[in-house]
Order: sequence, then C-alpha cells, then structure tokens
Amino acid sequence: MQNLIYLQYRTPVNNQPLATPAGTANSTNPPAVATDTPVPGPTMEPAYGTYEFDGFTLNGDYSLPMDNLIKYGAKCDVTFKAENTGSDTDITVKYSGTKASEKGAAFTGEGKSITILSGSSEQKVTLNVDKYMAECSIDFSASSEIKITDVKVETQPFDGADYAKMIDDTFISAGNTDRLKKVIDKARSGQDVTLAYLGGSITEGVGAGPNMKCYAEKSWKKFTNKYSLFHNAEFINAGMSGTPSSLGAIRYHRDVESKIKTGKGPDILFLEFAVNDREECTKGGAYEGLIRRAMKSGSAVVLIFSVFRDNFNMQDTYIPYGKYYGLPMISIKNGVKSQFSNPDFSDWFFHDYWHPTNQGHAFMADCIANLFEKVDCQMPQKDKIEDVSKVKPYKTDGFETLKMLTTHSVKKNKKGKKQEIKKVSAGGFKTKDERTGIFRFNGKDKFPYNWKHKKKNSKKPLKIKVSCNKFLVVYKLSKNSHTGKADIFVDGKKIKTVNGYDKDGWNNARIVLAINEEAKKVHTIEIRMAKGNRKKDFTVLAMGYH
Repeated sequence: MQNLIYLQYRTPVNNQPLATPAGTANSTNPPAVATDTPVPGPTMEPAYGTYEFDGFTLNGDYSLPMDNLIKYGAKCDVTFKAENTGSDTDITVKYSGTKASEKGAAFTGEGKSITILSGSSEQKVTLNVDKYMAECSIDFSASSEIKITDVKVETQPFDGADYAKMIDDTFISAGNTDRLKKVIDKARSGQDVTLAYLGGSITEGVGAGPNMKCYAEKSWKKFTNKYSLFHNAEFINAGMSGTPSSLGAIRYHRDVESKIKTGKGPDILFLEFAVNDREECTKGGAYEGLIRRAMKSGSAVVLIFSVFRDNFNMQDTYIPYGKYYGLPMISIKNGVKSQFSNPDFSDWFFHDYWHPTNQGHAFMADCIANLFEKVDCQMPQKDKIEDVSKVKPYKTDGFETLKMLTTHSVKKNKKGKKQEIKKVSAGGFKTKDERTGIFRFNGKDKFPYNWKHKKKNSKKPLKIKVSCNKFLVVYKLSKNSHTGKADIFVDGKKIKTVNGYDKDGWNNARIVLAINEEAKKVHTIEIRMAKGNRKKDFTVLAMGYH
C-alpha cells in the first residue's frame, strides 16, 4: 500500500490520513497522517496542496496514483531524492489518467526527461496537468535501478480554473451553526452520530461508478475521517431516482427513521430535491414538511441544490425556506455555472444531462466538507429555533407527518374506529408487480408491497377508506405498451386520470395529490382502470396520507 501525507490543510481530530491512494510498492511503514499546518481561515479538504509519498525502487515503470487529488487540472511540482549506485541513467516523469472531454479515454501527458548522475541528488520536475482529468497518476520510468525517496507532489490551480474558489462559491449560508457544531462535537467525543441523505438519483449515486464514489458516501467518509473519534458515524443513503420531495416525505420513515437505532431522525439530514421538484405536486409543502419533521426530532438539516447540465435548479424557490429556518445551504449551481459555457467542463462534471461524473460527485463531497469546516471554525451561536413546533410555518405544516400506505402496512394495520386506515380492498389490483426498480446502494426493491392490475384481473377498483386531510397516490411509469390509464375518485367524484405509460418510462415513480384539505375527515378513495383500459396493466406503488 502506497502511503501519503497530506500537508497543506488541517489535521483530522483522530489523526486519520485524509487520503491514501493505492500504490504498487510493498511497504511495511505505518500509515502516514496529515501534518497540522495552519492555514488562514476555513478551507475545504482537500483542494490543492502538497502530498508526500513513500519511497520506492525504480527499475522500469512505477506509478503514484493520485486518484482525484489532482482536481480540475493543475500545475504539479514533483520533487524527490534519487540514489543512483550505477552509471548515469535517464528517467522520465509524466502523468496519465482519463480525460472527460475524450469520453473517458486513456490519456498520457507530455513527460519530462532528466539524467540522474551517479550518487545522491535532489530533483524537481514540473508537470502541467491538463484540465478535466480524472483518476490521474504520476508515472516514473527508468532503464536501470534507482532508489527514489522523499517524494512530494505539490499541486496548484491553473489561472481561471481555481477549484478551491469553485468550492467556496457553492457556500450560501452556514445557517444557525449551533446545530451542526453540536453534531461535530458529539462525533468528536466518541458518541454515535448518523448522517442521512434524502434525495433523487444524484443522491442515489447515478453517474458514480462504482456507487461508493457518489457524493453522499464520499462526504460521509470525509466527515468520519475528520470528526469521528472512533469512526462511529453511521451512513444512510435514502436517495431514489425520480424522487420529488413529496415522495421523499412519504418514504422518510421507511428509508430514514426506521434505519436509526433510536427511532428518531438522523443527527444530520441532507435534502437534495432542487432538480426533481420542477412539477412537485405539493408545491413546496412536502419540502417544508421534511424540514420541520427532521427539526422536530433534533436533526440538523442541510439543503443541497444540485444542478442539471442546462443550468436548471430550483434554488430560488427553496432558498427562502432555508433562510426562514436558519439552515445551512450549498448551491452546486453557484460553484460551476461560470464554467457551463465550456463543453470540456461539462463533460468533466456531467455523466449525462442530469447526473455528475465521479469528478462531479467528488466536487459535491468537497462542497459539503467545506461547509463543515466553515461551521467548525465559527464561534458557537444560540439556536433561535429550539422547538420548531412553536414556529409558524413558512407556508404550510400540512405535510409534516406523511405516512406510507402499502400492502404490507395494510396487513399490520389494526381495525378500529381510532385507526386512520378504516378499510382497504385490493379489487382488481391484487397482483404484485415484481419490476419496481432496485436501490443502487443496497440492492433492495424500491416498492415491494404494491398493487398491480393485470388484464385478466377483475374490474373492481382498489378502494381505500381513510381518515385524513392529505392523500397522495404513487404510481409506476412504464414504457411497456400494455400499460394503461387509471381514474382516481375521491368520495365518488373523479378528480384525475393518470397514465402509467410513458415511452421514456423506466419503472420510475410518479405522484399525484388526490386530497388537499385543511380539516381531517373520513374519505373514500377509489382507483379504477379508465374506460378502454380494462385489459391493460397499471401499478400503484404506494400511497401517502396525513
């Protein structure tokens, strides 16, 4: 294992190495740790800096993997000591990796050749690493044996491509720092903490290969390495492709709260819905509901505004929520928008129209690390919202406690006048749909307890009698032409016809708000196949109610 020391930035509390790329040399040395070198003001970890590697014997080719430590291109000064016990020998130092602008093709940069005289000498080689590189390595080659020691790689940004500045530009606000500082202190003291990430496909890790390189997992690891004394920070990835905040609110208990030993909310909840809420049916109600629900359980909530390739996101809509509740906010859009006119940058950052590459995910993780560092450096402040239940909602608290209804929860529900779910009859929706998608991070079915209508099933509707003031229906979009339309009735009145067929569907979820009232009362909801669709398929994935 090739060890390195990251010299430029602040030391993790537990003295864990900030980065340890895998090398090709056999080493018996203990893992190196970061050196505590003060820097002026808060900084993100790591951007550009100095990396120190173990020595090695060069006889042929040897690589020092830099992974993504060379960010966004860089000027690299490679210094080392050479011990040559033979005749004068020429060696070459170069860099290689993949280049986003060439669709991930292998790329080797121009190398520098130097002659190593017999004896001991210090050497320095400057390499100008191209922009938009990923998975870089510094490569050495020699025709005869030379011992290389005291290797340092210093990286600096190109003019106009300052990675650290892009990171800092994503910072909108630290919000009320008391909440995050308490979590950091809790982790430092050795107590268990939980970081949960709730969002869409970007949070789930689409575009990251493998999935462990998604921004959620990478930022959790950064937090653990820097602040968690015993690496006692738990990780929950509740990202699901195609999830708007309304579906996130329905899934919250199942995919977040139920995963926590205490049964309460996580210590930190990251919300990432800025690109999935374009047509969100509650118009921000579920988004605010998630904020309030998490804050009620004591969670520190962080808002992340990711961005599409066309510069779209909804941060202008959701920033006021963050300001109202005093929440930390990170805008990926603010950090990268100045570079969107450059197609090479877009290829470096975006895997496709919607999702970041590994480099893009690494960038997002660094943005979160930057937030933590800024908060950690600030003086403590009193939380102005100690009890959110006493705070008037910014717009609505009507979606604060959405519950998920599935075939599984129906079986668990006890009948009785005090129960919200009075009756559920599957009717012609008695089949189980086996194709509802798989979570990337745990391989489990996304909606295993669903209701499906098939052409041979009866025409009887799926019927629910429930006491509520909000009710949402989650159904599946499929590109299968055998998929049809369904009518949704509330108290005998048809309120909407929904189409389960979409030529671009990928078994993703679509959600519709069927009941949106202030007062709670008993309603009867019916879902039946629309006229002319009796012999087609339609799947209700789940339902939500309040």
